[in-house]
Amino acid sequence: MKNIQVYVYPDRSYSLRPDTNPYVSNLAKALEVNQVAVIRSKTAWLGVIDIFLHTRRIDAVVFNWVEEVANRTMGYTQALALVFLLPFLKIMGVKIIWTIHNKVSHSSRNRWLSSYFRKVLNRQADLMIAHSKETTQLQRSSRLIYYPHPFKVSSYKPHFGSNFVYDILFWGTILPYKGIKEFLEYVHDKGHTNLRILIQGKCSDPVYYQDLQALETNSIRVINRFTSDDELQRLFELSRTVVFTYRQESVLSSGALIESLVNYKLVIGPNFGNFKDFAQEGLAYTYQDFEELIELVNKTIDSPHSVVDIGRINRFIQDHSWESYALFLKTHILSQYEPQLAEVNY
Repeated sequence: MKNIQVYVYPDRSYSLRPDTNPYVSNLAKALEVNQVAVIRSKTAWLGVIDIFLHTRRIDAVVFNWVEEVANRTMGYTQALALVFLLPFLKIMGVKIIWTIHNKVSHSSRNRWLSSYFRKVLNRQADLMIAHSKETTQLQRSSRLIYYPHPFKVSSYKPHFGSNFVYDILFWGTILPYKGIKEFLEYVHDKGHTNLRILIQGKCSDPVYYQDLQALETNSIRVINRFTSDDELQRLFELSRTVVFTYRQESVLSSGALIESLVNYKLVIGPNFGNFKDFAQEGLAYTYQDFEELIELVNKTIDSPHSVVDIGRINRFIQDHSWESYALFLKTHILSQYEPQLAEVNY
């Protein structure tokens, strides 16, 4: 069997930022567990350009958020490099794997470039991965495969009890597309002053942060700082539910949703993307509008012993761990070189 080498983009092997999205590092580690050699480049700061330096010894590139390249450091230079990189990879026989994380860019900046690269990748990718069934409905292709967002195998214990400090927890990076401001405005307009709400995460937009601060009350707190893993565990223990109010325009999947489920939290999210997928699996709850969201939260208050199905979550996590996903990817990469392996089913 062929030994394969993979470049996982963006390569964050040497990133020192504590708030770096763990998706890429989790994937790289899981591939290595499955005996896939992952490029760990000290020149990864070059971004897309760095991949040119490794094309002679890699079998595949797994792209994540590459369609957003114009919004990164040296954005337009990298975008130009990507224009040439994709056909060059095809010439060199390097397989292109594109993970589709969002419908469109969360940012309005350079959205036309993002749309252009989506179209190019849709044509040139050898394999496209969707972590939401909605993607397969929006974008039909025999090269597009659905696989649920992978999970870390849980080592956490469920948080039982009824003495919660907060009814609703919002956590993670605070950005406008997550719809928190609109939800707080709804709470104010409808007079739901009984709800104890905590919003904690890093907000880099000072204007947006001020807008949220203006909506604070005795029962609504907004804390603008990065949340460490240890602090997040404490917040989970203090919170009755974890709520997501993402806008449907761009979102397909959420890493914060995955982390919340791994911690056995009662999750309520909008009825689309992988929120909808996991609700259909009995792992989470979804709502159609803010009125229904409030109703769901109030039901958990009225029934303080409401808990998630721990056994169901554990089974799903075991079946869709990072290691399982890495094996899935490895098999599909190998099938490009050894077609008989394409018959393996998952």
